[in-house]
Amino acid sequence: MELVVAEVVENKKTVRSVAKDFKLSRTTLARYVDDRRKTENPDMCYKKSRVTKQVFSEEEEQLLADYVIKSSRMFHGLSISATGKLALEYAKRNSKPYPESWDKNGEAGIDWFYGPMKRHPRLSVRMPEATSLARACAFNRYNVNTFFNNYETILGRENFSLDPSRV
Repeated sequence: MELVVAEVVENKKTVRSVAKDFKLSRTTLARYVDDRRKTENPDMCYKKSRVTKQVFSEEEEQLLADYVIKSSRMFHGLSISATGKLALEYAKRNSKPYPESWDKNGEAGIDWFYGPMKRHPRLSVRMPEATSLARACAFNRYNVNTFFNNYETILGRENFSLDPSRV
């Protein structure tokens, strides 16, 4: 994009002809040319337009994604709606500018949800499965240690280490 803008600004070509030559949108090129002329800085940064519309920074989005994954590992997965409500609360607490529709609906929109999903492939769209209280409570340090202590006792007593196929 820098080379294309330089064609217009430095070589005094028209925006229309350069946009046609490089197969770009004329209005997009005109916006970049105007920005370049206003700043008079040839090393100005050319950002993608979606970055300016993003509610959360990359670090904040990563924290949010990690929280969603961590909650699903603790048998408390979040639905799309619950994740949207979490995003709205997170944006409010951090004083982030967010779309007015979030306040109207009480949650972030579905279009917001699919943006982070593309950038964080570990996230998945699934309804959280119900986990019984007995199953969640049974998987604790004491029960796991008891199982492996019994397992080691049986392995030592029966001498399975000589023939692994006997396990």
